[in-house]
Amino acid sequence: MQFCHISGYSSFFPVHSYEWTFLARRYGERCPPYLVSTLTPKQTANRSLLILLRRRRRQKEVHMTEMKRKPILIPIDHGYGNVKTSNFIFPAGITEYKDEPAMATDTLCWAGRWYAIGDTHKEFIADKTADEDYLKLTMAAIAKELNKRGLTEAPVWLAVGLPLTWVGQQKDSFVRYLTQVRNLEFRFNGRDYAVEVVGVEMYAQGFAAVADRLKEFSGVNMLCDIGNGTMNIMYINNGRPISGQCYTEKFGTHQFTLLIRECLMQEFHVTIEDAVIEKYYALAPQILARNIWIRSSRQPKNLPKVSCVASGNINIIMENK
Repeated sequence: MQFCHISGYSSFFPVHSYEWTFLARRYGERCPPYLVSTLTPKQTANRSLLILLRRRRRQKEVHMTEMKRKPILIPIDHGYGNVKTSNFIFPAGITEYKDEPAMATDTLCWAGRWYAIGDTHKEFIADKTADEDYLKLTMAAIAKELNKRGLTEAPVWLAVGLPLTWVGQQKDSFVRYLTQVRNLEFRFNGRDYAVEVVGVEMYAQGFAAVADRLKEFSGVNMLCDIGNGTMNIMYINNGRPISGQCYTEKFGTHQFTLLIRECLMQEFHVTIEDAVIEKYYALAPQILARNIWIRSSRQPKNLPKVSCVASGNINIIMENK
């Protein structure tokens, strides 16, 4: 710490070393590391700049301290095909290795074991608490969100979802599953993280797509959330969800992948990777609409309004007005 005397002021004020270097380089002066009075009146304007720099630094330190103390809300969709957060999406696959994998894009080290995240797709398991894979995928999702905020340690509050009709049955077990280790210490992509899971809130999957738009749904409507392993259907009548007409089917895009693979094997006697098949899923709505138009003798008068929200899964809201 050095001190600088500014003309027109009766006292000295502290100047940090990097700020002193900035002034020296800016004005070409080399000030000694003791009390001096060499700044010209033109240079006195930098006093406000120095104060602003220190104020911003203190504000950043206070902000970082508050961020570490205040729980951060992190929404996570634990899909069977992909894991989604507010800012990231990656395949729900995990492979264990004895040593750190050299070629993996995302790597996780926890409890002395290494894992490659997102290099494959996890096989469909109705009960997500059957193994620890989704707990490790949760760590990866948390690490990605904290890294985006410039943090490596913080208390977090998780907002997660389950299929519509499975919320009541699996809610408590899934919350216990995600909170079985309250204090998580792990390494992700070369950075060490210390996370405290403060709490977990459970929501019904798919319903979040229309939760803030229920007033827009007049008449009889159907919400269809087609995921990788399940399909959720909910009826919405005059802006009110009908709990007695909610369905969850173990039928998703993965079943289409298996069907396409089998058809290609029977027709062309070849086997292709799932990634090649999934590449064409984005074209499905256009192809389907074109086929419907060709097969129709005339255009229907009342076509349903279809809006798609894609975040790994295909969420289709069909609204008849």
